Amino acid sequence: MPELSDVLKHMSPDVQALNVDLLTHRTSPVRGRTAAHKALLVAETRVLDMWLPMPPSANVYWRHVGDKVLLSSTARKYRATVHGLAAAQGVVPLTGQVTVTLNYFALNMKSDVDNRIKQLIDALRKVAYGDDKLVRRIVAERVTGAEDRGEPRVYVIVQPYVARVETALWRESD
Repeated sequence: MPELSDVLKHMSPDVQALNVDLLTHRTSPVRGRTAAHKALLVAETRVLDMWLPMPPSANVYWRHVGDKVLLSSTARKYRATVHGLAAAQGVVPLTGQVTVTLNYFALNMKSDVDNRIKQLIDALRKVAYGDDKLVRRIVAERVTGAEDRGEPRVYVIVQPYVARVETALWRESD
């Protein structure tokens, strides 16, 4: 079994704190703590991250043809680009539920962040996870300031989903 410090360094700060709390029994009582923390430590060892081009807006992603709604050629090209970039990086899809974090760089301030989420989540299907119904949590942010200069792009982080402490405690109280 790897050392705790080796496992924790691959996790986000939130998940690191949660694991340390579980392992040192500093959280409020949770039944089955030992099994839960073992599963948590094993699940959190692989995180995918990649830079991708900015997804097309929802306004150009879908096309209506008669009574059907189809992907536009722009959408098909974007999906092919994402799949090609992931293959070049040797990305292997995660299994199970995931959290997806999207950091948008150089996104026009007039453009809504939420106008590009669905397209990106769909494009990552079979690349970062098996199916988009496995996405349990999405965090999206427009990065502004000095660090957002340059080509419009998005930094994507996909990691196994771990319930936040508040969520786990809320469920336990039922």
